[in-house]
Amino acid sequence: CLSPSTIYKYLGCSLRFYLESVEGIKEPDEIDDFIDAATFGNVIHKALQVAYEDAPGKKVSKQFLEELRNGKIDDYIKKAIVSEYLKKPESYTIDDNNMTGDVNVILGAVSHMLMPMLKHEIDAFCQNDTVFQYIGGEVEKTCPITIDAGTVNVKFIIDRLDKAGGTLRIVDYKSGGDETSISSLDAAFSGKYDCKGIFQVLLYSHLYSLIEKLQPGTPIMPAIYKFR
Repeated sequence: CLSPSTIYKYLGCSLRFYLESVEGIKEPDEIDDFIDAATFGNVIHKALQVAYEDAPGKKVSKQFLEELRNGKIDDYIKKAIVSEYLKKPESYTIDDNNMTGDVNVILGAVSHMLMPMLKHEIDAFCQNDTVFQYIGGEVEKTCPITIDAGTVNVKFIIDRLDKAGGTLRIVDYKSGGDETSISSLDAAFSGKYDCKGIFQVLLYSHLYSLIEKLQPGTPIMPAIYKFR
């Protein structure tokens, strides 16, 4: 089963693809003194997922987003820290009595990074308190693709699906240094690392349209939310 990441790895270096994805030979994980990049990204993803799932009827309004910006988002970030960083059960809560220094730093950093995104959501989609419909987060799909050598399955996870103004949006969250613009469409398939995010979200959109058997011409908007 392939993923958009492994396909992009092949485009960039077929030898690396063979060694890592076929032979299973990978560089050893680095030891971090603090939270690693993957876990930090997981905290962001989880916080947004539980926040939007809490919107009444999954309809995200201007009022709901403003409540998040005014401090409510911190409650969801704490829940994400509990599951993704502390690896504690959902019943565990973070409060003033157990707020350690590392948790406080993560909470502050993630909250700071999400504020511009929440403002963007308000400015772009919630004028006059209209809403966008939150469909789901961390949506896992598998799509069979037929090629000359046979049929392969491509497995992928969409960070967020929503519908704004009648247009389906496929949103990819990025906490790293991925680019959000390209000089040409060919550049997205070049295998260069800085175009990985663009390649992924375009492929997500195409594969999702195949799985759901969307009619040709159905509007889909791929979007990258870059937090760094």
